[in-house]
Amino acid sequence: MSRTLAAWLDPHLRATVLYRSTLATLPQTFRTAPGVTADGCDVAAVSGRSADWPAVACAAMASGVRGLLCTDVSRQPPGTLVGLDELCRRVADTGVAVVVHTPWASHPAVSAAASLMRDDLPAITFVHGVFTTAASDDLPHARALDQLALVRTVAAPVQDGARILAHRGCHEIAATANGVPVHLTTVTSDAGAEHGEIWLLGPDHQWRVEFPDTLVATAPRVSRAGGNGTLILPAIPETALRASWRLLHRAVTEQAQVPYGLSELCADLRILQRTASTSQAREPSARAVATPRG
Repeated sequence: MSRTLAAWLDPHLRATVLYRSTLATLPQTFRTAPGVTADGCDVAAVSGRSADWPAVACAAMASGVRGLLCTDVSRQPPGTLVGLDELCRRVADTGVAVVVHTPWASHPAVSAAASLMRDDLPAITFVHGVFTTAASDDLPHARALDQLALVRTVAAPVQDGARILAHRGCHEIAATANGVPVHLTTVTSDAGAEHGEIWLLGPDHQWRVEFPDTLVATAPRVSRAGGNGTLILPAIPETALRASWRLLHRAVTEQAQVPYGLSELCADLRILQRTASTSQAREPSARAVATPRG
């Protein structure tokens, strides 16, 4: 039987129904600690909606937690975080497990297929993604960081030299990952929900990950198409946030590997800081939102 860990949520997450309700679905692995500090707790969850979230995480570590769940880490512009270097130093010194939750890469369906997709990377010639986000929540740096995490998970880390092209109601990322061209497009929508797709394209086959509308309780669809037909991987009906909590439990109790943790986050933040952003006041072109056919 798995050990139940005491989990502390920072004030923002305690006030958010989504985080409390998700944690409540894991009664055998976590129990919510009622205290205002992380004293006596095993793990802590910290929201990135404040620029000082690394300092909040450091304070939780000082209380003795052995694991951290960091969420919404893309909400702050790169270079504005307070105490990130100190957090990295403390994590390196103590070995505290850190799981960084991101909306795309943390899906369990992505985690289950990631190693298979990376194995195919030598035969991939292009990575392409199209995403839709709420117009009221249009933060290009946030979307870019979330997408860099996804590319890192299913393919390879994006290399230096990436560019973000910002348009009215749209932004694009042009980059390379392990020498493979990468093009990602994000379009804003008044519908209020997020969805997206990413393809790993090669001359003989392609991988496709379809992220459904966030307002619909449907699992992402992962498929591989080639000369012998299309293989659709089994659906995993679990939210990305719940999967992140379960990964944190395994990282603390079983020393499980964390695919996207603090070091990966810092690497992608450094890429964004060095990225040259170009703003063009024009509508998205037809090329920008085109969907590949395969």
